[in-house]
Amino acid sequence: MNFQEIYQTVLDWILSNGLRILLVFVGAWVVDKIISLSIERVIRQMVKPDFYATPEAEKKREDTLIRVFSRTFSIILYIVVIMMVLSEFGVNIGPLIAGAGVAGLAFGFGAQYLIRDVI
Repeated sequence: MNFQEIYQTVLDWILSNGLRILLVFVGAWVVDKIISLSIERVIRQMVKPDFYATPEAEKKREDTLIRVFSRTFSIILYIVVIMMVLSEFGVNIGPLIAGAGVAGLAFGFGAQYLIRDVI
């Protein structure tokens, strides 16, 4: 295989799979920004004022909720993006998803016992 064939193969891959990967990352970034702004607006409108709390405490509570929901969404979104990119590289993501399901089940049972102990 000479340099010209290698160059053509790499160029073909970049123009097909590489472009898809770039579009997935750009799309995920745009969706992340839009959803984060939407979450902020919704939480600022939905949180009811507490007459016993100071305005600073209310803002801290809103900011905490915004960070929790935004980061949770971002983490889930980028896990999906990583799975999509891995599938573009030809990696079989079925076993990864099955392993994540088993790990999620284990964490769920662990959290259940932790909450039961706290209560």
